[in-house]
Amino acid sequence: MPRRAAGRAIPEEEIEWRTWNDQIEGEYPGVTWGSVFSETAAPGIGLFEIAPGAELPKHHHTPDEIYFVVSGEGTVKIYNRTHRLAPGTTVHIPSNAAHVTVNTGESPLRILYMFPGASFSQVDYVIDAAPAAA
Repeated sequence: MPRRAAGRAIPEEEIEWRTWNDQIEGEYPGVTWGSVFSETAAPGIGLFEIAPGAELPKHHHTPDEIYFVVSGEGTVKIYNRTHRLAPGTTVHIPSNAAHVTVNTGESPLRILYMFPGASFSQVDYVIDAAPAAA
């Protein structure tokens, strides 16, 4: 029988928060982020927060990215299209798409991000037990 993974659960208070640093600007004020799981583990998932009036500078990366807005308001411009961000909004950022994320609200903009590794059609759901009787 194959060994089974027990999964992972990370309380928010265990996330190591960092300031954004990039190759052009260095430390970028108003942007903090933290990986939920190890930076070397898949899926790549974490939180980032942008202070009111601040932005996550324009950038791109090879993997697709998913945003889920936890709190706050803002915009994300992907190529030439601007999308409004509000709690509960989900955004798909395609591979290599240049994007910039701006906090347009009065409170921090907090976003859960993920670099997914599989499409829904690649997921095989196997039911392990019959439903419990009502």
